[in-house]
Amino acid sequence: MCNLEDLTLYIQIKERNRLVDGIQLENNILLHLSKL
Repeated sequence: MCNLEDLTLYIQIKERNRLVDGIQLENNILLHLSKL
């Protein structure tokens, strides 16, 4: 679960000032969840 917490923190910092659309969500986040 530690990796998921790190991923969440990274997403919050990196995407703070940007709107995340569905394509970015799939390419940058969902594809990496299988590695957790």
